[in-house]
Amino acid sequence: MTRLAALVAGLSAAACQTSAQTQETPAALDPDRMDEVAALVAEAVGKASVELGVSSDPGRVVILPPPPGPYEDRSPAMPRTFQAVLRDDTCLLVQTDGELEVELPQGVCLPL
Repeated sequence: MTRLAALVAGLSAAACQTSAQTQETPAALDPDRMDEVAALVAEAVGKASVELGVSSDPGRVVILPPPPGPYEDRSPAMPRTFQAVLRDDTCLLVQTDGELEVELPQGVCLPL
């Protein structure tokens, strides 16, 4: 019985060490396709549309929160920030807090 327990423990430890390696590199977004990016991000976050903010980083997308309504003087809403990456030849926008990933069509991400 102890041999069986040792075998199971050994196999369990080996299984944890065999994980697939993914290659992730930063990417820039094609500025001519930002309307397409906005539509895909809006769909992913469950909104009809989103307003993209300006960023000095060509691979960063900032989704601005909606402005306060007529009866609000401030809003607790915060912008959501995404970074473009190429992961195994797949173009993704990854939210900086890791909460959401949006797959983008080929050609939207440009390698840096």
